[in-house]
Order: sequence, then C-alpha cells, then structure tokens
Amino acid sequence: MAHSLSKLGTFEQCAAKYKFRYLDKLPQGAKSAAASRGIDLHETIDAFLQRRIDGPLQSPLDFYQGFLGGLREIPGILPEYKFAVDRTWTGLTVWEGDSVYVRAVFDLLTPPISDQVEVYDWKSGKIYENHRDQRELYSVLAVAKYPEAKRVRATSVYVDSGQQRGEVYELADLAGARSRWENRLARLESATEFPFNPQFSCRWCPYSKAQGGPCLF
Repeated sequence: MAHSLSKLGTFEQCAAKYKFRYLDKLPQGAKSAAASRGIDLHETIDAFLQRRIDGPLQSPLDFYQGFLGGLREIPGILPEYKFAVDRTWTGLTVWEGDSVYVRAVFDLLTPPISDQVEVYDWKSGKIYENHRDQRELYSVLAVAKYPEAKRVRATSVYVDSGQQRGEVYELADLAGARSRWENRLARLESATEFPFNPQFSCRWCPYSKAQGGPCLF
C-alpha cells in the first residue's frame, strides 16, 4: 500500500481509525461543510494559477490575488501536482503500483530558481503546529522531483487569516528529515494491532460510537 501524509497522520492519531478507513475501507460519510469549503478554495486557486479564470478573486482569496498572480508568472510551475517516490526516494512516473512508497499532491511546486525549489500549501481554517510536518515531508519529496536543487522553501498559506508559516530546508536538513520519515513509516508498516485511542476529537470521527460507527468510543 502506498503511504501518504494523511494515512500516516491517521495511524498516529488513532490506529483503529486507520484500520477502519484504509484497511477495512469503511465509508466515511458525507464531507463536512469545512472540508467542502476547503476543496472549493483549492479548486479556485488551481483554476487561477492555470489561467482558467483570471479574477478578480472573491474574499478571502482577494487578499492573495497579487501574490498568486506573481506565482503564475513563474515558468514551469506545477499546481495540484501528483508525485510519488519509491523506497529509494526516487521520483516515479506512476501514481499507483507496487513500486510506490510515498505519494503526495503538491498544491503548488515550482522548478528550481537560483537552486531553490518553492513548495506551497493552501490552508483554510486555523493554523496548526502539525502543518510543519507536511512542509517537511513535501520538501523531502520536492528534492526527489528536482535533485539538482540545493534548498527548499516550504510555505503554508492560510487564506482565511492572511497569514503564512514556513521554513527553508537545506539538503543536509532534508537528509535527516528523510530518515525520520522512514522511521515513522516503518512503525506503520510493522503494525499488527490497531488499538483505539479515545480523545476529544472522537465525537467528529465517522467511525465513533456517537456516529453509529464500529468504534467502542
């Protein structure tokens, strides 16, 4: 099974939820209003970057109209770009298959500019510390796509609040990060039991007892 940030995050949050969703493939139910809104925002930004629409963008994206307009002038940008690597972290031309180890969809990936690759992720809603995990993993994947790059700048753009968070990763940083991700993925791959992890967020889980799911909590 190909891994992704969402799969690993689900496993680390609650192994039982991971089993219900990815191994048992139980339905998740309807998307929440917040999730649907996030999808709509992503689709609008993608359409703008690919010049299927030209604006003016509506609130809250109007705040970023000039910023997004500058990004789409960069030659060779890759909006909503699907990318996968094998176990040597070498880029693949396939999305499915036995050779796929980790895969991701970049909201926006730029080719190297002065040896630096840019990774952007559009976020609706709140700022969470674990978004840094995504920036780190996607930076590791970015240098698999562009091995000639010397560094990656990864940015989370919070469209509702008009804020950004980000880091610049040098190649030495990414080598250590890759090892940490391999260790985390190894724990997932070696799991033989999938215990429940009851917590406050269970009330919104589609597999919870409150939602009529198979979970005990």
